[in-house]
Amino acid sequence: MKNTLLILVLITLATLTFGQHKLSGAMEVWNGPDKDISLMDDFFYQLSPGDVLEVEISGLANINPYDEQRKGGGFLGLFKKSYTVRIDNWKKAGEVNVVMKVGTFGTITFAPDAEKKILNGNFTIPQDPANPKLDLLNQCKISAFINEQMSPLRAGQYNVKVTVDSKARIEMLRSYFKSSPVQGLPILNFEDDIRPFIENGKLVYKHPDETVKAVEDELGGKPNITAIRKDLYRYLLNFAPNNTTVRARLAGVFLEELNFPEAQVQAKKTIQILSKKDPKDLTPGELIDYGRSYEILAGVSELRELGLQENAYSVGAIFYGEAAGWFSKAAAKDAIARATLNQVRCLQKIGTLHSLLQAAAILEAFNESNPTN
Repeated sequence: MKNTLLILVLITLATLTFGQHKLSGAMEVWNGPDKDISLMDDFFYQLSPGDVLEVEISGLANINPYDEQRKGGGFLGLFKKSYTVRIDNWKKAGEVNVVMKVGTFGTITFAPDAEKKILNGNFTIPQDPANPKLDLLNQCKISAFINEQMSPLRAGQYNVKVTVDSKARIEMLRSYFKSSPVQGLPILNFEDDIRPFIENGKLVYKHPDETVKAVEDELGGKPNITAIRKDLYRYLLNFAPNNTTVRARLAGVFLEELNFPEAQVQAKKTIQILSKKDPKDLTPGELIDYGRSYEILAGVSELRELGLQENAYSVGAIFYGEAAGWFSKAAAKDAIARATLNQVRCLQKIGTLHSLLQAAAILEAFNESNPTN
């Protein structure tokens, strides 16, 4: 009679690497009914459409042991006593037929390895390009069982390694956030319109930098996030603290709120992160982040003192000049013009002959490099 052995694969978080999420655990062999067992780890690990799975199963399990009754001892063949001997049936993973299901999406087929006696399988959870919203919110878990003639005495465990690559889901996230249903909303609600889509399947936990960049690229600075900018940027920085674009945007929000200490802290932190890189390696976006941070420091100096301190405009002019320099390296024309004109304004506010001559020279140089005709 053919029995079905159920396996509970207890997956625990092992490590995170760029582009892949590695899990490891054990498949415990036990008695039980013929039903699937969902997988989870301490963080209620989830899988979603677009995830690419690679599974390796190894180890030994006592698949079909049985007890044999024997007689022995006694005198001259008389008075023998009966005793029980356990006959084991240890099998490596590659010697058994494992069936692993991925929710309702399909089954992983394993190819036994004759040399290593392990099982290897892979599976890509299919996506529906026509409905990225549904896919981003969908989730599933893994279940597994072995079709084998089994004994009630079975025991042992198999080792399981699961590697999950979710990078394809980041592109799906971009596609959804840039779609008209999202971009067309007059106001985005963080808890309803953003958070579920980046947390489902633990996407932002597995790929924080890539996920945060996708959100920032597609939604950052858009008018319909104005009401939630501060909360959104703070949330994103929890996962990607070195994302200078998000940090510079947060500094800008604090400046708008006249929260000068926080604006200064975030702007300086952005400059600190960027200063650790070789200027030749900075991307155009990072060059703009550099300029924007100096622009915010200039604004803090100006607005906090409101012209009451003698050097407020002097410091502002220096920072605006630094900002214009970084914007120039990024060839950001509008930002160059904004920073340069603010620098000129600060120098004019100082009102000394030297500052006025300096302002005139800067303005003349700007006009020569940016002819109107």
